[in-house]
Amino acid sequence: MELEDIANQIWNELYWRSFFQEVKNDDFGNVKSFKMHDLVHDLAQSIMEDECHVMEVERPNKKPNKIVRHVTSVYGSKALENVESLKILPESLCNLLNLQTLNLNECVDLERLPNHMGSMINLRHLFMEGCGDLTEIAPKIGQLTNLKSLSIFILDGRREIHLGELHGLNLGGKLYIKHLERVENWVDAREAANLAQKKNLYSLRLGWNIGSESENGERVLDALKPHPNLKELIIQHYPGTSFPRWMSDLVLLQNLVRVSLDGCKNCQSVPPYSQLRWLKHLEISRMLCLERLSREEEKDVFPCLSQLIIYDCPKLTFMPCLPSLKDLQVHGGSDVLLSSISNLSALEISRMPCLERLSREEEKDVLPCLSRLSIYDCPKLTLMSCLPSLKDLVVVRCSDVSLSSISNLSALESLNIWSCDEIESLPEQGFQGLNSLRSLELNYCRKLKSLSEGLQHLKALENLTLHGFRELVSLPEGIKHLHSPLDTLRISSARLTFCPDLHTRMWTLMDDKEDRKIVPL
Repeated sequence: MELEDIANQIWNELYWRSFFQEVKNDDFGNVKSFKMHDLVHDLAQSIMEDECHVMEVERPNKKPNKIVRHVTSVYGSKALENVESLKILPESLCNLLNLQTLNLNECVDLERLPNHMGSMINLRHLFMEGCGDLTEIAPKIGQLTNLKSLSIFILDGRREIHLGELHGLNLGGKLYIKHLERVENWVDAREAANLAQKKNLYSLRLGWNIGSESENGERVLDALKPHPNLKELIIQHYPGTSFPRWMSDLVLLQNLVRVSLDGCKNCQSVPPYSQLRWLKHLEISRMLCLERLSREEEKDVFPCLSQLIIYDCPKLTFMPCLPSLKDLQVHGGSDVLLSSISNLSALEISRMPCLERLSREEEKDVLPCLSRLSIYDCPKLTLMSCLPSLKDLVVVRCSDVSLSSISNLSALESLNIWSCDEIESLPEQGFQGLNSLRSLELNYCRKLKSLSEGLQHLKALENLTLHGFRELVSLPEGIKHLHSPLDTLRISSARLTFCPDLHTRMWTLMDDKEDRKIVPL
């Protein structure tokens, strides 16, 4: 058995013995986080104190002993104040011949890896998720025969980094293969990458360069057929006009939970993923020729789909009935895509200049379960007043938004408005029905010069933020008659000349020069 398999067995046994608690899993069944009781933690520390050591930079006197195997360094807020981010890792890193795990996740400035990492023969896990600036990896990665995790593999013919490097590696977890337009010999690609034999891979991301016009794109993608255990498939900037046969093989891809097709600009249709029984998350982005999500007209499509993201698909005008859909995001495109929504709990829409209503149906009970609504750049949209479950509302750059209709949103807890330049004043009666509103943020509404006395009707208000109001010179007298004191009041870029005597635990007055924090007794 592999070390990782043994470790998983031990972890599961400890979990069933209540050593770990409050375990949270991701969509693929992997453990994201867990907790342990304080007494159990103290016991573990006392047993492992010779092998595990926590080193605090601000307490340098506590040094590890010679047999320690695991060290955690804790840095205070000032310890790394003047440290610049690395553009590159030092070659001396390759001298750590016993290193098993190198975690570089979220090293956003990292551009390339040391050249001699092929000598780190004991390396088992090389994590590089979130390293967006990484343009080069080390050559001879294929020599690391113990490697089980490799987040990113970047093809580079000039440095002799080909798909053949992946052939003998028993990789698992997530794998992102970049710059597939650099594959020169597509005939050998299937055998070289050997993806069909990598049964421990649960996430595969295949990417071409933006704007790539690779003549071999379709053949290369056809050669990268994965193992049936795959749970996440991401295809980016694929230059072909159609997808290979394996991408329509519902038996091969029966375990898919997430699918993302991004920038496949020449494809006019998507594979028949509407029949995948475990598919929960689907993202379709920048598919300029796409007209339909599925070919099927019947109701039994996308049986488990809970989240759908559509980004810049201008020709997509048909949306099937999606009974399980809870989270819908539509960025750009036709307002027809909103015609069939009903059971949503979260909706985010942006850049829909012709949209006037969230639904073409009658307002009553159209979106009874909607709890989160975010609207960006929809200048003609008028808010619906019949949203009985709405708790969070974000409105950004929507010039005709009507605040008078929000008074019926009795469940609303958070209201955040940004850059709505047509708002000149807040309605006196508009806040009377918002008995649950706890947080109100108004940002960069340039024509707004004064606030409404109606703020005093917000009985549950705890946090009030006013940002970017150059013309705001006073706060209403009624603000001091709130049902309970504010927890937080933040005001910035305003020319206040009148502020009533407020009972608030913390308020911050910010201008271009400094922040002044006042804590009343």
